[in-house]
Amino acid sequence: MGFLSKELKMAAAAIQPVHKPHYQSVVNFDNLLVPAMNGLIKYRNSDHAVTNGHMHHVTRELQPKLSPGPDFFGKSNNFIDVELPQDMHYLDNIDLLFEFTNKSTAGGSNLPVVFENMVSNLFSKIEVRVNSETIETITDLESYFGQLPYHKFTTLGKKEDTDKIDSGNFEVDFSIPVASTSSVRVPMRNVLNTCTIPTVGIDGQVTLRFHSQVASQVVDEPSELALTGFKIHARENRVLDSQMAQALSSNIDWRYLQPKLEEKTVALTTATVKTVLNNYTADDLCSHMWVLLRASNPTGVAKDKYLTDVIDRLWLEDENGVNISDGIQWSQNDLTRRYLDKFNNSGVEKQGLYLALCPASDPPADYNKGSQTGVTTLSRNIKVCTQTYAGKAGTYYMSVVAMCHKHVRLADGRLTIQ
Repeated sequence: MGFLSKELKMAAAAIQPVHKPHYQSVVNFDNLLVPAMNGLIKYRNSDHAVTNGHMHHVTRELQPKLSPGPDFFGKSNNFIDVELPQDMHYLDNIDLLFEFTNKSTAGGSNLPVVFENMVSNLFSKIEVRVNSETIETITDLESYFGQLPYHKFTTLGKKEDTDKIDSGNFEVDFSIPVASTSSVRVPMRNVLNTCTIPTVGIDGQVTLRFHSQVASQVVDEPSELALTGFKIHARENRVLDSQMAQALSSNIDWRYLQPKLEEKTVALTTATVKTVLNNYTADDLCSHMWVLLRASNPTGVAKDKYLTDVIDRLWLEDENGVNISDGIQWSQNDLTRRYLDKFNNSGVEKQGLYLALCPASDPPADYNKGSQTGVTTLSRNIKVCTQTYAGKAGTYYMSVVAMCHKHVRLADGRLTIQ
C-alpha cells in the first residue's frame, strides 16, 4: 500500500465489515490516495486536487515607514510610504485600516465629522513602486470601482459595519461623533494582490505610496478631522520555500484587468453631442467600458454621485462614425437592464454606472479573477455619443473607464505590466 505504515495497514484491515463498503468507496488507499499524491489523478475541479506540500494564510500588520501626523489630510500631496516585506509569498489581500478622531469639543464646533464621499478619496492616488520605479498608479476613481460594483450585494452587506459603505445606496455611510474615535477599513485592489504576486521574487523594495487629498473635499468638518492611526493588513498564501523557489525558477505570468481612464468637462444637450476620446488605441483589449457623469468639478457629496437622470441616449462610435455599441443607441432604461444582467448588485439603480461597451459575458470574473469572457480592441478617436433628457442640458464632468486586459510577468526578479 505504498507509503502507508504497518500500523495504518493493520488499522485499515481491522475495519468492521458493516463499514467496509463505505470505507472502500470513500478512500481506497491503493487506488486513490497514492496515485493522487503522485499526481496521477487529474481532477476536473481543481479545488479537489490534493495539495502535496504546505500552504496556509498569514496576515502581516505593516506600519508606515514614517508615521503620518494628525493633520496629514490638511493639504494635498503629502504621502505615506508602506514597505512590503521582501519575503512574502502569494500576496492575495491588502486592507487599509484607518483610525480617525473628531477633535471637536463642547467649546468647538460641537458637530460630527461626516464623510460626504468614500473614505478612499482621502488618497488622490496610490502608487505601487519597486525601488524608485512606479509599476502602477491607482486613482481615487479606480479605488471606488475596487470597492463597489464588482462585488455581490450580499458581500457588500456583510461589510457595512467595517467598510462604512451603504450597500443599498452605493455610497459612504460614515460619521464620527464629537470627541470620539472611529475606525474604518478600505479594501485595496492593485496588481499585487489581484494577481497574487510574491514579493520574494522581486528584486528590490516593493512600496505602496499613498498621496493625500485635502480633507475639505471629502468631509464636511475638515478642521476637526485627525488621523490618529493608519496601518495595513497584508495577507499572503505561504507555501514551502522549496515550492516557492521552484515556481520562481521560470517566468510566472498573469492576466490582469487594469482600468484605463479619460476624464473631461463636456457640454451636453438634447441633440447628439460627440465627445472624442484620445487615450485609447488598437493595443487596448477591452473587456468592458464605463461612461459616468458627475456635476462639473465634483467635490463633497458630488464626488461619488454618478448621475442617473441626465442621459437619455448613449452609444460609442469609432473614428469612421460606425456604432460600436452593438449597433444600438442605448436608452437609460436599456443601460440599467444591461448592468443588472451583468452584475450581481443593484448599484446602477442608485448610481449612473453605464456600460457603454461590454463584449464580456461576465465582467466581474474578468475584473476579480483575470478571466477573459469577452474582449474587443479599441481604436483611436472613439466618440462617446450622448443625448440628454429635456431640461438636463448643461456642463458635466465625464469619466470614461475602459477595463483592459494586461499581461503581467515576473521574470528574473523584474515585475512588468504590458
